[in-house]
Amino acid sequence: MEAIKWVRKRSRELGFYGITLPKELGAQALSLKGLCILKEELVRSGAVLWGQMIGEIGGPLRIGQMPGSFTQEQKEKYVIPVVTGEASFCFALTRTTCRLRCICY
Repeated sequence: MEAIKWVRKRSRELGFYGITLPKELGAQALSLKGLCILKEELVRSGAVLWGQMIGEIGGPLRIGQMPGSFTQEQKEKYVIPVVTGEASFCFALTRTTCRLRCICY
């Protein structure tokens, strides 16, 4: 876990973590085409933690359009720590209660 945390932190410093997120979240708004090219190169490089490097695994690339449905409090509590690489997540919305459940680690 320490190695993963280090990779997230360093990747964020270099501008790779969550690279597809909007610029207002401190990312580069990389296009889907650009992301596909980047992933291909990362896989080819043999980098074992490439998914952690760009936030593919439990990180910002998994957030997608969900923040548009979150309250400001939920964004601050769940989204921002993931965007900054401080946490990973698993989100689930239950249909019956419409409550957000999140596990951050």
